[in-house]
Amino acid sequence: HKLAADLGVLNYHGRSIEVEIDDRDMRGGEKVWSWIKRGIPIRLEVGPRDMADDAVFMGRRDRGHKDKESGPRETLMEQITTILDDMQEGMLQRARKRVEADTHMMDDREAFAAHFEGGGTGFAWTHWAGDAKTEAAIKADLGVTLRVIPLEADADAGTCPFSGGDSDRRVAWAKAY
Repeated sequence: HKLAADLGVLNYHGRSIEVEIDDRDMRGGEKVWSWIKRGIPIRLEVGPRDMADDAVFMGRRDRGHKDKESGPRETLMEQITTILDDMQEGMLQRARKRVEADTHMMDDREAFAAHFEGGGTGFAWTHWAGDAKTEAAIKADLGVTLRVIPLEADADAGTCPFSGGDSDRRVAWAKAY
């Protein structure tokens, strides 16, 4: 409880760190898994020996669930905001790489169909003339739906590969999973 109180007064980007003590009468593995499923960023485990040694076990969301490290309580207090910033930056970079890897620019109907029929994932950006019938046909044929229609027109207008109509913007298509 003292560790929770000490962490709760720390300032992290204008907010105090939120701490929740899990004192439910459950096995440790069940508790850990329940917090992992909730997406808690940092999980601290403190047992009787840890309290005696003034130490904590720390598990981070951005690492494997069995990847825990033990360290002095004081070190955790000094580094917690740096750890959170490091986690945020690492997760953001991984997300950006994934978006980049899963974003495909397509200008012809055959490549679009081949991508999704072949089990392709991610977003396919194509020109689209805005025809609702074309959209419904693509959904019926491939199970692919519109995900993003930008408000602003593109600098490069083009031709819709599905209807042949004029298009002033690309839209994102994807399959729902």
